[in-house]
Formats: sequence, C-alpha cells, structure tokens
Amino acid sequence: MKRMKTFFIYLILFVLLFFGVRFFADIGIRNTYKNMNNYEIKTESPIIKVTESKKTNVNGYIEGELTNNTEQYINNINLKATFYNKDNEVIGIKGIPIENFKQLDTLEYRMNYRYSNVERIELELTEDPVENIEIESDLVNFTFDNRKVIWFIAGLIVLWNIPGWIF
Repeated sequence: MKRMKTFFIYLILFVLLFFGVRFFADIGIRNTYKNMNNYEIKTESPIIKVTESKKTNVNGYIEGELTNNTEQYINNINLKATFYNKDNEVIGIKGIPIENFKQLDTLEYRMNYRYSNVERIELELTEDPVENIEIESDLVNFTFDNRKVIWFIAGLIVLWNIPGWIF
C-alpha cells in the first residue's frame, strides 16, 4: 500500500511539473515576439491590410486582410512577401496563392516565416507564381538571456532538493 501511495504522489508531481513547464514555456515564447511595424504595401488594388505583424530573431508572422475593391473577379493571384535584413538585402520570399477572389470579397491571411533578423517586409499582389525562396544569410545571432539562465539554475536547484531524485 505504501508503494502505491508513493507511486501516486510521484505521478501527481509529474503531471503538475509537466503542465507547469508547458504553461511557463508558452508564456516565455509569447514574450519573445516583438511588434514588427516596418512593412511596405506596394499594391493599391486589391487592398492589402496588415492587422498584426510580430517577429523574433529567428521567425515571425504577418496576418491581415485582402479586399477585392476592383470590379472584376480575380481567379489566380498571389500575395508575395519579400523579407529584408538590416542591410536592405533580400533574405527570403514567400507567397500565398489566392483563387476565386470575388468582387468586394474580403479574405484573411496569415503568413508564418522562418528568416533570421528580418527588419523590413514588402507586400504585393502579383499574377506571377511565387516560389518560396530562402536566401542563405548569416548565422543567427544568438544571445543569452540572463533570465533564462537564472530559471535554468533555479530548476536544477529544485530538482536537486526533491527527495529521492537521482542527480
């Protein structure tokens, strides 16, 4: 009976630890995203609107709406995003195909990207097919965050003090 009680205590501790780590990891990831307001819209019609754009050192996303304000039905068009670094060099191109774009219709879009150190984005609509291109860039500049190191050390100290934990 004592062995079952010990097993259930460890099971409960494991479940609490699992969900605690997931919760704090989600909070940590959300806090690393910063607003990205340096974008340029090169197409006037149909209308491209950006509702949210966020980035980290290694990735990001941009989302918004497309509105067909023309008086014609658009069958095949592509939303093209060109990503630039701080030296104004192209580091990647992504596209989203848009089909069956009716008159006065509004579509939502979300584009995730995995380019490092994006400083500027150009958005445009084009009839040409867009091939997703990643241009080799410098290695990602990783920096150590003191808070992460402190939390890692605190986690090791907690694990060290759990009775029966093998370290």
